[in-house]
Amino acid sequence: MTDERTAPVLYGHGFKGPSGPLRLPWSVAERAYSVYSSRYGTGQSLETLCERGGFYAEELDELAPGWREEAGEIMKLREQLKDERSAGREEVIQWIADQAELFRRTSEHGPVLGAALEGMVLIARGMK
Repeated sequence: MTDERTAPVLYGHGFKGPSGPLRLPWSVAERAYSVYSSRYGTGQSLETLCERGGFYAEELDELAPGWREEAGEIMKLREQLKDERSAGREEVIQWIADQAELFRRTSEHGPVLGAALEGMVLIARGMK
């Protein structure tokens, strides 16, 4: 089962970078935290970091390159899955499962994204 939690994203005063979401899927936050903890240690858990406001967008740019696109794709697919689940369209749920496998095999961040999508498929099938 996938983790439907999200993590906050902070934008500093005067932030001039590209815009992005205010929240991101937990799997993307975990990817950023993996790099963060290897650099700075595990004295602060991801949960604690999120309770304190989360990562700044600038940090995410460094810790998890491509996070905006990855988060956007996961959130879009979650919303689509939710819509399709309520409509009971198994063929679309299967398409998302196929996309999960494709991401897993071909994308640089495929294992994370693929696992998130596969979890969403399990949830969709369990809640039909």
